[in-house]
Amino acid sequence: MGAVCDSDVATAELAARWGYSVVRGEVKLSERHDRWIGTVVRDGAMIMQVSCRNPQLINGADIDLIDTLTLARYESESLLMQVDPEYVYHAAHRGQAELEFDSASWGRGSLAGSVRPTSPNVAVCCRVDTDLPTPRFVIDPAKPALHGTRRLSAAD
Repeated sequence: MGAVCDSDVATAELAARWGYSVVRGEVKLSERHDRWIGTVVRDGAMIMQVSCRNPQLINGADIDLIDTLTLARYESESLLMQVDPEYVYHAAHRGQAELEFDSASWGRGSLAGSVRPTSPNVAVCCRVDTDLPTPRFVIDPAKPALHGTRRLSAAD
């Protein structure tokens, strides 16, 4: 699907060191009395706007952001890399979701325009500090997970 980032340094690092498909754009989060609104603008056009209406304060421990498997190049191989971000929550809210999404602006190549979200019902918005620690595992996508998974050493 890809990502949009508003920092040149972060865009370069996320692409080069983590294998993420990241492009430069404008990302904003604004808080109002009745909603939080996140917007993503690329090449002067809004490609996504998400709102959390009627946000209710919750504890960050109530949010379960799952770890991800990301397709990445590692030592000239295409592998799935397990990414385990760490989060420190400063504010967290849950509310009703509203989404405007330009599918054609997301994805690349044969995946361009293939993401079409439908009927979002819950939004979670939060302010966090996040850290991307060293990946622990890579998986060969051509093999069953049991045989294709290998642990990375701290030196990797």
